[in-house]
Amino acid sequence: MKSFFTKPHKFVRRPEFLWIWWVYSSTYLAANISESICVNKDVNPLYPKFLATFFVNTAASIVKDRKLTIIFGLVSAKNSFPLPSYLLFLIRDIVTIMFAFSLPGIVGDWISKGTGASLA
Repeated sequence: MKSFFTKPHKFVRRPEFLWIWWVYSSTYLAANISESICVNKDVNPLYPKFLATFFVNTAASIVKDRKLTIIFGLVSAKNSFPLPSYLLFLIRDIVTIMFAFSLPGIVGDWISKGTGASLA
């Protein structure tokens, strides 16, 4: 963490930072694109946005997690990655996507209807 403050240009080029950045940027890109398409087509974005972000985030996270375990020497590139780990990653991603991308819209609508306030 010291390099984050003393040499940020080197920190942002580290593989572990780049993998994490890739996961978040691809997930938010999927969320924004799917929501924009739904808004332009006058479709409720809840489920399309959930599915797009879920699939992109899950795939990117699993690739990232596999690469980070190799980088940090927890698994060699030749060894098989344990199947239960993939299941745990899947559960983690379902919960993360639901609470980060889908639930805020549901709660916002609920609050808006309950208070009569506008979301815009």
